[in-house]
Amino acid sequence: MVNPASKAPSKSRMKRNTRGVELLEEFSGAARKLHSGFDKLTKKQQKAIVVQLSLQRYEPDDPQYSDKNIRNEILSYLGVASGEFDDYKTVGRDSSGQAQTRKEQRDKNPAGYAQGGMVHRGRKAMRGAD
Repeated sequence: MVNPASKAPSKSRMKRNTRGVELLEEFSGAARKLHSGFDKLTKKQQKAIVVQLSLQRYEPDDPQYSDKNIRNEILSYLGVASGEFDDYKTVGRDSSGQAQTRKEQRDKNPAGYAQGGMVHRGRKAMRGAD
């Protein structure tokens, strides 16, 4: 007997998933050439990368779809700091529920301050005069 709680996927979802698989087959080699860690990404992240690579052929002059930018996105997914690309990515939400970027966090919590705003007195503390 068929479980009535389970539903068959919609046509649009099936089309989106099959298109993603086709793009992965077509562009995964090019993505591996950009960075060898492409295989360590989740399928969702891999699909996002290959979609950008597929758009690159239609808009080759757009800097958003350049090899360098796509490589930086792969590095960002892997957790490697890759420069300005990561500064404006949403990293979480603040106490009021608004999205917060890495740059905003860095501006609010400069080096030398612990979380909460208190001065960090660890190894950076000056030794008193003896």
